[in-house]
Amino acid sequence: MPRPNKPHWHAPRSCFRTRIDGKYCYFPRAIGRYDKPMMGDVPKAAWDHLNELLVEREGRATAGTDPNVFWLVELYLQWCEKARDAGELSDGQYEGHATHLGKFRLFEIEGRLIGTAKARTFNVEDLDDFFDAMKAEYSDHYVANLGKSIRAMFNWATRRVKERTPARILLVNPVTGYQFPRPPGAVRGYLDGQVARRFIRWAWARSRSRPAKQLARRFDRLFLLMIWFQRLTGSRPGEACDLRWDDIDWAAQKIVIPANRHKTGKKTRKDRIIHLTAPVTRLLRVVERLPDRHSVWVFTHRRGNNAVDRGQENAVAGEPWPDGSAASAKVREWREAAIEAKVKGVQGMGPTKLVAYLNRHAYVSDAISQGLTHEQTANLVGNSAEVVRKTYAHAIEEQDAARARQLVERGRPRKA
Repeated sequence: MPRPNKPHWHAPRSCFRTRIDGKYCYFPRAIGRYDKPMMGDVPKAAWDHLNELLVEREGRATAGTDPNVFWLVELYLQWCEKARDAGELSDGQYEGHATHLGKFRLFEIEGRLIGTAKARTFNVEDLDDFFDAMKAEYSDHYVANLGKSIRAMFNWATRRVKERTPARILLVNPVTGYQFPRPPGAVRGYLDGQVARRFIRWAWARSRSRPAKQLARRFDRLFLLMIWFQRLTGSRPGEACDLRWDDIDWAAQKIVIPANRHKTGKKTRKDRIIHLTAPVTRLLRVVERLPDRHSVWVFTHRRGNNAVDRGQENAVAGEPWPDGSAASAKVREWREAAIEAKVKGVQGMGPTKLVAYLNRHAYVSDAISQGLTHEQTANLVGNSAEVVRKTYAHAIEEQDAARARQLVERGRPRKA
């Protein structure tokens, strides 16, 4: 399909020309008809000059708006609200942007608000002052999230957005190249299989102590099955929480999660494949045989207040988990109870380690330790080999270090 405004050779004037907004624009005669390099049948120099003309035209269109930061935030949040209503942003993402950018535009520097500064000529030194003040008051993770919202707003204002007049609010991004605060490295590690099994056995036995609360016992055990499903498959907490019966292909012995429903789907555009090994199949069949199980979701939790208004089936079927973080929060809650019960090994796993996501790290490190390549492991967990290599390398090193310590302990002579 030909590009609009494509330059054409104009023989009477011996130069290229194009049509922009109904008017002819003539190119410099220094651009020859057959100058190298060529892009199709037009020299690259002619295409470059066309881009300069379009940027100049866009600059004239944006010059009339020239909003300050306050109104840029307002415009961006209006767009975020529409994206939320369309399902492109969650309620939490929208509220996060609104809170972060509200702090940003109302921040005061030497008696003036950041919101009064012109967005087009925004001074990044103001960002330094803003983040210095935020670091003194909030955690590193929260400050990093503030930076993400600010960067997203300026990127949105700079890129072309369909059905927006002008298509670009800012011609040049004033914060390009600025080093926004980064979150501290995620806490990862290796969750020893013995500790995980000991924790599951304790929690399973604990559910028996609730005979008067049949539903509580049912959902406690269903939750533990979901945690063990993660351990067996290396799935993300969100994938396990969102698992549906339609995703399971019993005949093909695999689970297929569509690309639009898993974390890396938008980037890879590939479905997430989880293979049904014999232990995984047995686990899922146990859930399938539960009386009055949910007809859509595999793993559910106890139905909360107003669940009927959300279209839930019944109290026994329960309702689906909202996200993977809710599952991790429940694991941390149970960890405290396990420590009080003196379950061996749990005390050594800190509150940021014994979470549902750590099952995935253990699965990856076990797979590589048993001889699988990074590419093979990446296919099993629905990620790229590069991410597996960079993200899980230190978890594998921690595992190897722990095994090395075990060997040393075994080799020590016993006291007489």
